Amino acid sequence: MNKFPRYIAILLIIIPLLGHSQTNRWKRLRYEFFGGIGASGFLGDLGGADQIGTHYLKDFEFSMTRPAFTIGGRYQIMRRLAVQSALSYAWIRGDDRKTKEAFRNNRNIQVMTPLAEWQARLEYTVLTEKQGHRYNIRNVRGLIGNHIIVDIFGGGALFFFYPMGRDSRPGGSGKYYGLRSVGTEGQNLKTGIRKPYSLFSFSIPMGVQLKYVINRKWSVSWEVGIRQTFTDYVDDVSKTYAEGVAVAQFNKNGNVNPELAEYFANPAINRNVRQQDANGGPNTNTTLPGEQRGNNRNYDIYFLSFFTLNYKVRTGRNGLPIFR
Repeated sequence: MNKFPRYIAILLIIIPLLGHSQTNRWKRLRYEFFGGIGASGFLGDLGGADQIGTHYLKDFEFSMTRPAFTIGGRYQIMRRLAVQSALSYAWIRGDDRKTKEAFRNNRNIQVMTPLAEWQARLEYTVLTEKQGHRYNIRNVRGLIGNHIIVDIFGGGALFFFYPMGRDSRPGGSGKYYGLRSVGTEGQNLKTGIRKPYSLFSFSIPMGVQLKYVINRKWSVSWEVGIRQTFTDYVDDVSKTYAEGVAVAQFNKNGNVNPELAEYFANPAINRNVRQQDANGGPNTNTTLPGEQRGNNRNYDIYFLSFFTLNYKVRTGRNGLPIFR
């Protein structure tokens, strides 16, 4: 009897099964853990471009980028869809000395904000790696032809921030002090017009991630993400100047001395700078109580970018990760 048809039949059965095994290999390694370092950036009221009215990347000051760190994990829901959760820590900086725009430069506010973030997001794989030889041996057919994975992501985040102002007075200490308790825009005054802002807020992270696959378990990645917040106080600047004497009076028993509190309320280089009213009105002192100190029409934005090292662990039959 001719055995050739039998061999053909066996191959027709085995080949689809092999393909199905390759296609579903990701299910064996659903869990991935990572850690990394990177940089932070900020779009707020301080510093920025050398002109009025710029927004978003046009107003971004690259010299104010600072270190950031992250650690977290992800779970592969489907071949192209994963959920990720991470904790990140960063420093946010803003400095009016970095702009040549006259009024912002004269405002002279310098702030550093430590920020801790917990985020949860969905990641969708736009470009996935090609499956190939498990040991990645050269000159073997089936060698992984594409080591690159491209993901886009979006989600939600809860973050804690703590704005700190720098004592840059002539002869000042140069140290940073917490600003929320000072009430630089009159939040703590008995008038009750403004209440102290919360140090917790939400943001919407979104961005892109590029990943290079080293082998089945190890990979490295680089991501860039923007965080649209729902607060205008990441840099402690939002609305108008408060009465400096009243701020100083409130801080008689505060964390900073009254003189420093008054300085933080209005650290302008020249407190007598005047500006013609846009409607042709009289010149006004731009740093008087009630004059514009920040722009509360737009919430703050910060950026986080990370290089991470990623490691996948096996998935047990119970669906939980196996660490041994």
